[in-house]
Amino acid sequence: MGAIGALIAGAVSFLTTSTLTTVIRLGLAAFSIASSLSSAREQRKAAAAARMQDIQRNAFRNFRQALTHRRIVFGRCRVAGPLVFAHNRKKFGTHFVVALAGHEVEAIESVWLLDKQLVFRRTAPNLGRVSGKYGKAVLVQVFTGTSTQNIGQAMVNAIDTRPFVSPVSLDPAIIESTDRFKGIAAIYAITRQFAYHFEGETPEFAAIVKGCKSIYDPRTDVTGYTANPALCAAYYLTEIMGFEWSALDGPALELAANICDQDVVLKDGGSEKRYECHGVITGDMQHREVLDLLARSMAGVIRYASGKWIIQAGAPTAGTPVDLTEDRALDSYKVLYDPPDRSLPNAVRGSCVDIETWQPRAYPQRRLETAIIAEGGPWWLDIDLPLTISHTMAQRIAKIELLRARARKRFSVELDLRGLRAKPGSLVTWSAPDIGMEAELFEVDVFGFAIRDGKAGKVLGTRLDLVQYTADFFAWNPATDEKAGINGIADPTGGGGDFSPPDGCYNEVQFAASGETYTADFEVHWNDPDIEEASLDFVRAKVTVTITWDNAGSPETTTHTDTADIDAGEEEGMLSITATQAGWTFVSRSVEFTLIAYYSNGLNSAASQLDACPIPVEPGDTLHGVASAGTFPNLSYLWNELNNRYENPSNPDRLIAYSLVYELFDGAGFPVAYKEEVGEGPADPRGTYVATAFGRDTYNGGSPWSYVVS
Repeated sequence: MGAIGALIAGAVSFLTTSTLTTVIRLGLAAFSIASSLSSAREQRKAAAAARMQDIQRNAFRNFRQALTHRRIVFGRCRVAGPLVFAHNRKKFGTHFVVALAGHEVEAIESVWLLDKQLVFRRTAPNLGRVSGKYGKAVLVQVFTGTSTQNIGQAMVNAIDTRPFVSPVSLDPAIIESTDRFKGIAAIYAITRQFAYHFEGETPEFAAIVKGCKSIYDPRTDVTGYTANPALCAAYYLTEIMGFEWSALDGPALELAANICDQDVVLKDGGSEKRYECHGVITGDMQHREVLDLLARSMAGVIRYASGKWIIQAGAPTAGTPVDLTEDRALDSYKVLYDPPDRSLPNAVRGSCVDIETWQPRAYPQRRLETAIIAEGGPWWLDIDLPLTISHTMAQRIAKIELLRARARKRFSVELDLRGLRAKPGSLVTWSAPDIGMEAELFEVDVFGFAIRDGKAGKVLGTRLDLVQYTADFFAWNPATDEKAGINGIADPTGGGGDFSPPDGCYNEVQFAASGETYTADFEVHWNDPDIEEASLDFVRAKVTVTITWDNAGSPETTTHTDTADIDAGEEEGMLSITATQAGWTFVSRSVEFTLIAYYSNGLNSAASQLDACPIPVEPGDTLHGVASAGTFPNLSYLWNELNNRYENPSNPDRLIAYSLVYELFDGAGFPVAYKEEVGEGPADPRGTYVATAFGRDTYNGGSPWSYVVS
């Protein structure tokens, strides 16, 4: 082989074993580190999402914790929260203090118990007497978190002004007047015999709150309430994170606040602010997480650069761009990101908060159809907006974030000191003739200083991270960009057409009212309307029954709801409501039945009101009979296929059988009534049965009576 050949062979052997192994190991280590970082980011993202979901769940429930995190309420939202005081005293009721916010709020607009808004007198010092359903069991008083409030004193002095009721005040040994709970916005409530009056219900108190009123506006030199996200971010930086106002970029803050306050015209008329933030922040959230949420609510960015916090809202950047050229670079510039089109998102989806339910719901998706066809998508960008309560505002933010995410060119460059003319958020043009780039527009994302070795020693320069920019990111035409919605519910027809199944209807197949209990079962039939670009996932049926009762001569009204999700392809669903009011007598009821269609592309229909209609009875269905008067019992009937008739399960001799007409038989085998009205046809047993002479004499003292079978 020779000396040279041996040397080459040895070198090849070394490179193919030791070096190659080292390279592989280094590659695996790099991959492992990248995977770990990616995993850590995903874990942080999942933890942040879980915290926001927990906050939104807590808009409806109360909970107990030995230590609970402080809550900050921005804008207007529904808030429940921790029980910071709870005490039960026999005959004196159970006392609750529910903390809503760890600061003074602008107003507590309404108080809710479960799904019912409480109407009560708000004048101090007595607790407000609740009217309506919970009038006998609940007393309420609200505190907005002032520095002078004294909830402890309110407990000691509590008075129930209703006549002939026992006292409700707490003994000073249990709570002292020095326990003021100052600076805590709260609900103080007393429940009396709640479990007795509302068996099976657990009191859960919540409120609609207009939040923090300590937010400073440097434009007017006024401190007060606002939902402006730029000003809320400044409040968080100064009051919560502890920065001085001098650490904030004042002109940038005022510009961002002005952008947020701009009025945006809506498609259906009227207008809304360009950006607002409404929601709850808790003390266990990381500062970066909170700042990201606030920035996202205004399609902006909050960054720290050159010793200043810079707050920007999503809008075209004003000012003349700084012209930079390749010959000013101290070294070769580094491309940070120039991916192929197929790796970029071309559709965006997510959720905002529905003010009807105060829970997340999907806003209308945005799809770039041309890009989807060309790039083989859709490739989704997920943007959740937990501080946004307008679906139109959410659509604007989502579009901006999608177009930003499709910005392909990003690079880092080190310049001489002429780079000082640029700062984060400002615009520059970059010219590099060698690669065909002529005065392309970029936004400065990161600014810093760089030190290089020069001929005469160290040279100070600047470093800029640049991101491709166009004002088209922020273009918005409500006539073409905004998807229509009703109360935050997107209409998949594009506006003007509600979901209305052509054969959608419900049928009361049971109605019973015996003193204390009302039961109604419903069967609904529907089919999928022909809506382009929308695929039906399921239909949510909701029945609302309003019942009027006689409470010892005084009319009382209760409302009961139930919902059921009907999968696509199913043709029917059942809903049942049972309402019990001890000692009350049923008088009448009204029924409202609605459907909402939910689609796989994130759109939801408006509620469609359905009317009652006859539905063909099947042999396996249960029938229910109700007598108008007399002593004949209200019974249920099941189909007996062997005997070809409907029989009462407890007494098969009580039956409904068909010969020429359907007849109702008592337990002795005598026909007591015959069917006067037909249902869907002669074989349909439902309808009104009129008592025979034997039936009148035997079961109603000779007087007429009827029997309704459904």
